[in-house]
Amino acid sequence: QALDALPGVHTTILTGRNEKLFQRLDGRYENIEVVPFTREVEKYMARAHLMLSKPGGITCFEAIAARLPILAWQPFLQQEQENADFLVNCGMARIAAKEEGACLAAIRETIYDDGALSSMERAMEKASAALERAAVCGVVRELAGERVSA
Repeated sequence: QALDALPGVHTTILTGRNEKLFQRLDGRYENIEVVPFTREVEKYMARAHLMLSKPGGITCFEAIAARLPILAWQPFLQQEQENADFLVNCGMARIAAKEEGACLAAIRETIYDDGALSSMERAMEKASAALERAAVCGVVRELAGERVSA
């Protein structure tokens, strides 16, 4: 309800394979679109201004590729903590507590801060360009017959 009431904000919730969550939320809120499992995640990321998610590895790389700022839930797992630290230290993300009120406050503070969102997008662009350069260099080395180390 609180997300639905945010002025000027349209929220999309990707429920994945969680059918119960999809059924519970779908069609109940005017400003919230609920999407079941989809293979078109990049379509939703391309139209978004901010993503709220746990900082898993694949999610982080997808967000960087889409140049989509992240509001990451406070991670529990060590690798997610390291991902979150990296994203925050590079200016691509902020951390939100999992507690409902604190999470909503973090969403409000971030989604309405155009300067912060622009700064996070620029940091995403920089990281994405660096990753693309590294990938191209790896392909060139492979084509040249050089061994590529992980």
